[in-house]
Amino acid sequence: MSKEIQQAPPELILQNLEDQTQLQVISSRLQSRIDLTDSIYISSFNNYGGNPPQLLLTYRILLDSGKIIFAQEAHTCRIFTDYAEQVTVISPAVEGSILSLSVQVSSETFRRGQVYVQVGLFNGLTVTANNRKNVLLSGYVATSFPLTYPGRLETPNEVQRFAFHGTFSGALPYYITPYSTQSYEPFLIYIDYSTDGTAGNRRLFLELQDASANTLGLFFTGLYQAASLTYYYIFSRRQNSDTAVITAGSSNNYVQVDLPEFVIPKGGRIKVDCLNRQSGDGSSFARLTGRECVSL
Repeated sequence: MSKEIQQAPPELILQNLEDQTQLQVISSRLQSRIDLTDSIYISSFNNYGGNPPQLLLTYRILLDSGKIIFAQEAHTCRIFTDYAEQVTVISPAVEGSILSLSVQVSSETFRRGQVYVQVGLFNGLTVTANNRKNVLLSGYVATSFPLTYPGRLETPNEVQRFAFHGTFSGALPYYITPYSTQSYEPFLIYIDYSTDGTAGNRRLFLELQDASANTLGLFFTGLYQAASLTYYYIFSRRQNSDTAVITAGSSNNYVQVDLPEFVIPKGGRIKVDCLNRQSGDGSSFARLTGRECVSL
């Protein structure tokens, strides 16, 4: 349901959202900080009735010196009749930040709901209930379902970094194309769109394409834009609404659109377009903010 409110300029809204995203990245780095006396633990509870599953913990640490280390550690679960936690401790004896963690199954075949895993940091060499610092990932692992931190699996040859994509202006369609050698996970897409005086309703949408321009997904706004109006579209995570803030019929029309989690594959792009667009329609400002996977 739309409502009329006082709204800040679109540039200020965009900056605030970008600042919030950067704070989330900083907070994530603080949570994953590892000191010389810290250790990594992986614990599991096994309800799988076959042989005790073998798990593989893979992690990457960005050292304070700027170097990146990659390591793997095996973890064997207890037999399911033990009804007890199994803990494996890894003590890297380094200072830095954990870039990524993943837990995958290296033996047995089982579904989700049978093996629960938790990975985190603690101070010392023996993990207890009182010295656990942060839980980095937890959940049910399965043969075809690895667990990852911070949500996407990194490889020995790639790290993730926070990044912006340049602005564009002009008539649609427009293609947002991140660097072709990297995959890209969008957090925020901001677009202003002005319609000319030609009668008719327009509807803005995004189209996710692969490197061959095949359509992988379509994301439509939840409303139409009439003639002679400028709308400011903010696609971002967890908006829970297609039309959260609208001041209809004025010069301050803000549309907040929920952006699902997806990745632009290497060489892929996002097409910005509009249904029923007219020759005089266009955009004067747009920006993509996200996280890119950088090849090392």
